[in-house]
Amino acid sequence: MPEGWGCLESKLGKSSNGEVRVLVRSLSLKFGSEAALDTLRIVLKSQGAPASELVNALNALVQTNDPQLPGVLLKLIADPAVRSETIRHLVRFNQTEAPPPVTEILP
Repeated sequence: MPEGWGCLESKLGKSSNGEVRVLVRSLSLKFGSEAALDTLRIVLKSQGAPASELVNALNALVQTNDPQLPGVLLKLIADPAVRSETIRHLVRFNQTEAPPPVTEILP
Protein backbone atom coordinates (compact mmCIF):
# COMPACT_ATOMS: atom_id res chain seq x y z
CA MET A 1 0.00 0.00 0.00
CA PRO A 2 1.37 3.44 -0.83
CA GLU A 3 2.65 5.47 2.08
CA GLY A 4 -0.10 7.62 3.56
CA TRP A 5 -2.92 5.81 1.76
CA GLY A 6 -4.52 4.62 5.00
CA CYS A 7 -5.12 8.20 6.16
CA LEU A 8 -6.36 9.29 2.76
CA GLU A 9 -8.61 6.23 2.50
CA SER A 10 -10.15 7.02 5.86
CA LYS A 11 -10.73 10.69 5.00
CA LEU A 12 -12.08 10.21 1.47
CA GLY A 13 -14.08 7.15 2.48
CA LYS A 14 -16.30 9.48 4.51
CA SER A 15 -16.97 11.81 1.57
CA SER A 16 -20.53 12.92 1.00
CA ASN A 17 -19.96 12.15 -2.68
CA GLY A 18 -20.88 8.51 -3.33
CA GLU A 19 -18.75 8.34 -6.47
CA VAL A 20 -15.67 9.40 -4.50
CA ARG A 21 -16.37 6.70 -1.89
CA VAL A 22 -16.70 4.04 -4.60
CA LEU A 23 -13.48 5.13 -6.31
CA VAL A 24 -11.57 5.20 -3.01
CA ARG A 25 -12.85 1.74 -2.13
CA SER A 26 -11.81 0.45 -5.55
CA LEU A 27 -8.29 1.84 -5.21
CA SER A 28 -8.08 0.57 -1.65
CA LEU A 29 -8.92 -2.93 -2.83
CA LYS A 30 -6.16 -2.71 -5.43
CA PHE A 31 -3.78 -1.73 -2.64
CA GLY A 32 -4.91 -4.65 -0.49
CA SER A 33 -6.73 -2.62 2.14
CA GLU A 34 -8.32 -4.77 4.82
CA ALA A 35 -10.59 -1.83 5.72
CA ALA A 36 -12.05 -1.82 2.20
CA LEU A 37 -12.69 -5.56 2.40
CA ASP A 38 -14.40 -5.14 5.76
CA THR A 39 -16.60 -2.35 4.39
CA LEU A 40 -17.73 -4.52 1.48
CA ARG A 41 -18.40 -7.47 3.79
CA ILE A 42 -20.60 -5.22 5.92
CA VAL A 43 -22.51 -4.09 2.83
CA LEU A 44 -23.23 -7.72 1.91
CA LYS A 45 -24.52 -8.46 5.39
CA SER A 46 -26.67 -5.34 5.64
CA GLN A 47 -30.35 -5.88 5.19
CA GLY A 48 -32.19 -3.41 3.05
CA ALA A 49 -29.17 -2.31 1.03
CA PRO A 50 -30.03 -1.49 -2.58
CA ALA A 51 -29.53 -4.44 -4.95
CA SER A 52 -27.03 -2.47 -7.05
CA GLU A 53 -24.89 -1.82 -3.97
CA LEU A 54 -25.02 -5.51 -3.02
CA VAL A 55 -24.03 -6.61 -6.52
CA ASN A 56 -21.15 -4.10 -6.64
CA ALA A 57 -19.86 -5.29 -3.26
CA LEU A 58 -20.25 -8.91 -4.29
CA ASN A 59 -18.39 -8.43 -7.56
CA ALA A 60 -15.57 -6.51 -5.87
CA LEU A 61 -15.10 -9.23 -3.24
CA VAL A 62 -15.12 -11.93 -5.91
CA GLN A 63 -12.44 -10.08 -7.88
CA THR A 64 -10.22 -9.94 -4.81
CA ASN A 65 -10.81 -13.65 -4.08
CA ASP A 66 -11.91 -12.80 -0.56
CA PRO A 67 -11.42 -15.96 1.53
CA GLN A 68 -14.47 -15.10 3.68
CA LEU A 69 -16.79 -14.83 0.70
CA PRO A 70 -17.88 -18.47 0.21
CA GLY A 71 -19.69 -18.56 3.56
CA VAL A 72 -21.42 -15.28 2.77
CA LEU A 73 -22.44 -16.53 -0.68
CA LEU A 74 -24.20 -19.51 0.85
CA LYS A 75 -26.35 -17.10 2.85
CA LEU A 76 -26.86 -14.60 0.01
CA ILE A 77 -28.33 -17.24 -2.26
CA ALA A 78 -31.62 -16.77 -0.40
CA ASP A 79 -31.80 -13.08 -1.38
CA PRO A 80 -33.76 -12.73 -4.64
CA ALA A 81 -32.07 -9.40 -5.40
CA VAL A 82 -28.64 -11.00 -5.77
CA ARG A 83 -29.45 -14.69 -6.25
CA SER A 84 -28.34 -14.98 -9.88
CA GLU A 85 -25.05 -13.18 -9.18
CA THR A 86 -24.49 -15.32 -6.11
CA ILE A 87 -25.04 -18.59 -7.96
CA ARG A 88 -22.75 -17.42 -10.75
CA HIS A 89 -19.97 -16.66 -8.28
CA LEU A 90 -20.36 -19.77 -6.14
CA VAL A 91 -18.78 -21.87 -8.87
CA ARG A 92 -15.52 -19.89 -8.54
CA PHE A 93 -14.89 -21.25 -5.07
CA ASN A 94 -14.03 -24.80 -4.09
CA GLN A 95 -16.90 -25.26 -1.67
CA THR A 96 -17.30 -28.36 0.46
CA GLU A 97 -20.63 -27.10 1.78
CA ALA A 98 -23.52 -27.25 -0.66
CA PRO A 99 -26.02 -24.41 -0.98
CA PRO A 100 -29.56 -25.14 0.17
CA PRO A 101 -31.75 -26.91 -2.36
CA VAL A 102 -33.67 -24.68 -4.73
CA THR A 103 -36.95 -25.76 -3.13
CA GLU A 104 -35.83 -24.14 0.13
CA ILE A 105 -34.93 -20.87 -1.58
CA LEU A 106 -37.75 -20.26 -4.01
CA PRO A 107 -41.23 -19.38 -2.73
